[in-house]
Amino acid sequence: MVTFDINEIRKPGSNDKCWCGSGQLMSHCHSMTKIEYGEFISAHKHKYQEKKCYAPALLKHECDHIIKAHTISKSRGLTQIASNGHVLSCLIGMDRLIKNEYTRFFIPVGIKQASVFNGFCNKHDNELFSCFEKKKFIGTKEQCTALVYRSISREIYILENNIESSYSEIPNNSYTNTPYKSIILNSILDSHKKSLKILEKRKNIIESEILRKKYNDLEHLVIETDIASKLALSSCILPDHDFNGKPVERNSSLSKRSNFLAINTISEKNSNFIVLSYLKKSKLMKNFIKSFINEQDENKTTFLINLFFGYSENIYLSPDWWKVLTVEQQQRLEYLCNFYQNKPEPTSKIILNDNRIKFDSFTIRDIKTV
Repeated sequence: MVTFDINEIRKPGSNDKCWCGSGQLMSHCHSMTKIEYGEFISAHKHKYQEKKCYAPALLKHECDHIIKAHTISKSRGLTQIASNGHVLSCLIGMDRLIKNEYTRFFIPVGIKQASVFNGFCNKHDNELFSCFEKKKFIGTKEQCTALVYRSISREIYILENNIESSYSEIPNNSYTNTPYKSIILNSILDSHKKSLKILEKRKNIIESEILRKKYNDLEHLVIETDIASKLALSSCILPDHDFNGKPVERNSSLSKRSNFLAINTISEKNSNFIVLSYLKKSKLMKNFIKSFINEQDENKTTFLINLFFGYSENIYLSPDWWKVLTVEQQQRLEYLCNFYQNKPEPTSKIILNDNRIKFDSFTIRDIKTV
């Protein structure tokens, strides 16, 4: 999940082009208006139905019908943590965002709908990811790279649809009188555009590896735990601090950051795998991973929970696990999910190395780099 800083919001001037995409100046368009939330959501949902296959361009001629593809394996992730066919989600809805309601809540979602997106055709969804969907996961470079490819495709799909639905699909006559929400939206969309450029570059690197079947540009930290997971996730993030609390590229602009990290989970019968993937040439991410490896074993599970819930929005957890957590642990997860929406300033307390509320939901059995 890529975040934006509320403190960096700049109020558009009257001579700026309107954020709605009309091409007119703010003073002649929506300078004193806000989005009518119902109309925005209608356009947003319509755009989210767009179907597109994110397979490498050289394979596009093979595409058949687009499907609702799971970014998190249904058979090796969601099914294992489900209760009565449902998992808990902490996604924030665009409807709440537009109403300035930023708080996330854990709500039940059916596993047929959890983590799906219209981002692959049936043929390529089966072929590109068969190495871990149809074979035992042992953490090979091919399997780990395929996991990253699916997660980064989903992130790009979400960003593209957010941008397009916001700028192109909102009717020009559906606004009332105050500018604040358009200012918020303008800042978020600017962050989305910068993030999209980063992810597209990373995706091109991964596509090249898949087509050549030579997996040399990415490195993966494969963490095996002793029991099946209580959660499942698939995300691409830009961490701003490591597990020691040290800033990662604090002075670097978002568009130039190299601190790309993909996080994926996948389960086998008696174990679960957590895969952290990054560019092999990135010294920053190598240091980030090293800060985790060097942590005391008793802190590793808690710090991973901080990473998962503090940075990822495409994350689902077991309803049964939620029930056995203490009130303090539940409140901690809710706080982490809302951290970047609620932090009062850019220098807020670092979350990754906070072990005041401990989690011992799984024990790490093995850690290896591939």
